Amino acid sequence: MAGDKLVRVNQDTRLNNRVLDLRTPANQAIFHLKCSVIDVSLSLSQVLFFFKFFLICILLYCYAFLYVLFHNFSRFLSNKIFSLCRFKRNIEDPSK
Repeated sequence: MAGDKLVRVNQDTRLNNRVLDLRTPANQAIFHLKCSVIDVSLSLSQVLFFFKFFLICILLYCYAFLYVLFHNFSRFLSNKIFSLCRFKRNIEDPSK
């Protein structure tokens, strides 16, 4: 191959015979590179999609946890305040 003479082909001939043109090693290498770039970008987009989905799930779980925590705490706090007010009222006026 080192001493082979290369033949020049015009672009219109190449476009008319694309199937044959893809058989050359240079054109195959270009398509292999394109395919590799597309594969990497697709796998990266899948990883990013999974990461976004996982992050949204964690945020929703944290939101639900904090909602339950604050809801129960406010209930607990209101019960304590109510019982303190009732206790204070009983101390001031034992007839009630």
